[in-house]
Amino acid sequence: LLIVFLLVLIGINAIEIDPFEGGVDDVRRIVPRDVDLFLRKTDLKEDFDEFPEPVFWSELKQTEEFRRLEDGPTGMDVGADLEEFAAQMRTIEAQLSDGSGGTVSLLGDTVGEELIVAGRFAGRELGDTALCAFLRVSWKVRAGWGRVEWESTRNSVRENGGPEMKLRDDGVLEILPQGGEPAYAARHRDCLMVANDEKLLLDSMRLAEEGGESFGQSGFYIDDISG
Repeated sequence: LLIVFLLVLIGINAIEIDPFEGGVDDVRRIVPRDVDLFLRKTDLKEDFDEFPEPVFWSELKQTEEFRRLEDGPTGMDVGADLEEFAAQMRTIEAQLSDGSGGTVSLLGDTVGEELIVAGRFAGRELGDTALCAFLRVSWKVRAGWGRVEWESTRNSVRENGGPEMKLRDDGVLEILPQGGEPAYAARHRDCLMVANDEKLLLDSMRLAEEGGESFGQSGFYIDDISG
């Protein structure tokens, strides 16, 4: 979902942002209380010397646990899967940089400061899970969102092979890739929300705009878990 939406931001070259809108005080307070999955990482950019390979990757591949996982009964080729994902990230990073004249980066402007992934389980398969990513983004991405609100921009994306996009009156951007599942996106100040489930996104937007009980305020939430 994040990959699909970031492609929309390629070509940022306009400034359309309210300089007085400020930022979200605590992103955890706009995550619905009833989620079953919650993952949070701050200062992600510090885990990389060169994106998208984290500094610990070379050492991780040499550990006995990693080899045991690859040689296990599932036959998972974890290394190959992660390398493929990294290659996709490099492609998107290059496209984003080229389209913005080198002013926007995937790590520095979208996921590097704070990233939360929350979800609700809807069945036994992981693919059935309703997911929403909460990203604390830079002013450049916020300006890019303003550009996406233009109908001419959305038409241009579609005409150049991108997904069809519809901006609704409630501020939700529907992303409709050909042959793929729809995605939903919205922005509240400096928090960009991207989801595969409309209800989860709407519940998050309601918390952002009106307040209420969130997962971050519940007794289920424990910060700074380490293993």
